[in-house]
Amino acid sequence: MEDTHAPATTLDGPPPQSSGQPLLVRSVVLVRRVIGRTMWILWPRVPYRLARPLIQRKVRRALADPARIDDAREQMEHVLGAVGRSSEVEAASRAYVEHWVRCDRLHWNPRTITRQRVEGGEHLIAAHGLGKGVLLSFVHHAHFAGFFASAARTGVPVHVVAAPLASPGPNFIQHLHVVGKGGGLVSAGRGTAGIVEELGKGRVVASAIDVPGGSRATFAGRQVRCSSGAAHAAIAAGAPVVVLTSHRDENGPYIRLSEPLDPEQFGGAQELLAELVARHEKAVLEWPEVAYLPTTCWSPA
Repeated sequence: MEDTHAPATTLDGPPPQSSGQPLLVRSVVLVRRVIGRTMWILWPRVPYRLARPLIQRKVRRALADPARIDDAREQMEHVLGAVGRSSEVEAASRAYVEHWVRCDRLHWNPRTITRQRVEGGEHLIAAHGLGKGVLLSFVHHAHFAGFFASAARTGVPVHVVAAPLASPGPNFIQHLHVVGKGGGLVSAGRGTAGIVEELGKGRVVASAIDVPGGSRATFAGRQVRCSSGAAHAAIAAGAPVVVLTSHRDENGPYIRLSEPLDPEQFGGAQELLAELVARHEKAVLEWPEVAYLPTTCWSPA
């Protein structure tokens, strides 16, 4: 079975400091560490087929929770309401809840999401061969944690811009571990300059545009906030941009890699961002129920 253990340095770290820390705080830290170690030991070793009954119970419980369904309706209305598809919200809401409950478990048995089929892998290989680095544009959609390891199966490592939490729990640490399987992580704290630096090394750098930022765009009929940092970085580095989108067919989910975009063909970062948003919008509206927290990722402007 695939090794899904997080790096030891993530788990261990320095022991809790006794100076100035109440006993209760130190106890909570210790309990979280024990729970985290237990999960990393046990969860990856439980085959997914054996976990299915537990997952089904969690799905049923979530679907019976009015608060969970109300939140899902709000999320789906944000995606579908302004494009005249409100009639689909109810069904999409239940599918949204079920998808994300299942995804919580797939992080612990990530083989199915880190080996998604890849369409257009030749575009990533060709863009990487130019030696200018490649900006891989993605949004939080479907099985996004496994996008990068799947894309890296083309033979091109993918480094992902990520913003770790200050005090993450076991699930988020495992999520980052899966995200980094394609090549590694790049701290979002390094900003646009950090992305430009990584592109200058000839690397493929994956960066999401659906994070709250200072730029505005039209997505699903609404004015939303998003990030233009990746677009600025691609222009500054002269790096081609490949758009990664998620789709499904009768054989299950797969990712599609676009032909490279030349950032010099756009009249600045805002124009490039608008093109990226339009391409991602099309994929999300084709499969709306697996958009991740759209009211947050595509927050109203």
